[in-house]
Amino acid sequence: MRSPLARLVARPQAALSCPDLAMTIYLFVYGTLLPGNVPSQLASIVDQFRVTGAAWVSGWLYDFGNFPGAVLEPRSSSIIHGIAYEIPDHGVTLSTLDRYEGFDPRNPASSPFLRKQTRAMLEDGRTISAWIYEYKGDTNAGVLVPSGTYPKAGCPARGKHSG
Repeated sequence: MRSPLARLVARPQAALSCPDLAMTIYLFVYGTLLPGNVPSQLASIVDQFRVTGAAWVSGWLYDFGNFPGAVLEPRSSSIIHGIAYEIPDHGVTLSTLDRYEGFDPRNPASSPFLRKQTRAMLEDGRTISAWIYEYKGDTNAGVLVPSGTYPKAGCPARGKHSG
């Protein structure tokens, strides 16, 4: 399946060179962390990421004005288009992203987004396990995006939240 976001991926980059890396860590993004949307306060972190490729997850995408929210549903035929990144394996990356997304791993119940592992399908057919920030607030406050593609993809981020 050709992703509508493939245009944002010039071509997948070579894997990170981390000899001590026991496992590759992936992050699936679908909104304000897409290329062209990254807010300036995260640019130095996201510049360290390597694009794995266009990807999708099962679920629904909502637009809340300044940010999108993904609601995962593995059995859904609806999909959310995004990009998979390979990210450096150090606590700074995820803790910085957690703060941006408003996710507190010590108190997930108080967080608008939950960072969790999900299965993402790459455009080339491979399946990876990736971190994603899933929206856990009231979806009635947003507008369902039937295409599964964040309408502001490739536009500078207007506000805070979500991957």
